[in-house]
Amino acid sequence: MRRVVAAVVLFALAPLSACQPNPRNEIADIAGVAMEEVARTAPGQALCVDRVIGTWQSAARSRRIDPPAPPGYADLYASGTFHGGGGVKGATLGGVPIGTAASCFDLRGPLVKGDRAMIEVHLPGTGLNVWERRTGGVWRVVTTTTSVYPG
Repeated sequence: MRRVVAAVVLFALAPLSACQPNPRNEIADIAGVAMEEVARTAPGQALCVDRVIGTWQSAARSRRIDPPAPPGYADLYASGTFHGGGGVKGATLGGVPIGTAASCFDLRGPLVKGDRAMIEVHLPGTGLNVWERRTGGVWRVVTTTTSVYPG
C-alpha cells in the first residue's frame, strides 16, 4: 500500500518538476544579457569576454565588498542558490567576441533562483553585478550594482 501511495505522489508531482528549468541550461542566456548590457554602456570600446565562467563565491571568500542586493534579490546570496560556473559555446556572447586575452572580461556566477539571477562581470579591481529577471521566457536586466575588490 505504501508503494502505491508513493507512486501516486511521484506521478502527481512529475509535471511540477518538469516545469522548473535547470539553472545550468540558463547560464549562456544570463551571461549573454549581461554582456549586452556591458556593450550598451561602453559603445565604441573593443570588448571581449572569456569563454570560461567561474563559480560565484561569497564576498568574504573573494575579499570583495558587495553593495546590498536590490529589493527582491537578497535571497540569491542564501545557501541553496545555484552558484553557476561553466563555459559557453560560440564565437560571441551577447554580441561580444569571445577571446583569451588578459584584457577580456571574465564572468562569475550566475546566482540563479527561480526567475531571478545575478552574474558578475569582473573587471580589474571591481565587478559589475548584473541583476536579471526572466519574464516570458526571456532574461532581462533589472539593474546593475558595483562590487569593489580592495587592493
